[in-house]
Amino acid sequence: MDTSRIELKTNLKVAICGFANTGKTCFREGLKQALHQIPNAPKSYVVSGCPDGDGSWFSETARRDPDLANKLKAEYKAKFTQEFAQFKAQEFGSVSEPIFVFDVGGKISEENRTIMAEASHAVILVKDESEIVAWKKFCESLNLQVAIIFSDYHGTFCGVRFIACNVGLMLPKGRWSRLWQGC
Repeated sequence: MDTSRIELKTNLKVAICGFANTGKTCFREGLKQALHQIPNAPKSYVVSGCPDGDGSWFSETARRDPDLANKLKAEYKAKFTQEFAQFKAQEFGSVSEPIFVFDVGGKISEENRTIMAEASHAVILVKDESEIVAWKKFCESLNLQVAIIFSDYHGTFCGVRFIACNVGLMLPKGRWSRLWQGC
């Protein structure tokens, strides 16, 4: 049995962002599960970067006991302050795993700017085209490499395609279906 892991030359720090209710927490949880299933994958660390109460525990608890999950979420929810953002940024800056993934709150804000400054990449979840420009500008102002995922709860297709963007690079764009709280 080969237990060696694939080595990355640089660490990936990926922020999952987008407006509220686009499925960021579920996408984060699904990505975490997928990373754990890849044989010899680089080590990864996946956490929440926002104080909305949707910690890594939420999805599993919601599947087993939705009432308990919602009660605990309300108890754990905190205010999104600059102090919280600075704490998370400091914490995230010290993460050394080859793959680090975190989600942030659903607003373009100075708090998210502080936290996302620690990222190297961003995955923007959107419901439609109108949500892309604002988040893409925000991510580009932080010099993040960007991928866009269309979150379509009622859709049936999941996949990725690449589109040309204005500077000749290929921008990954995909569609993810059935993202909902309690995934």
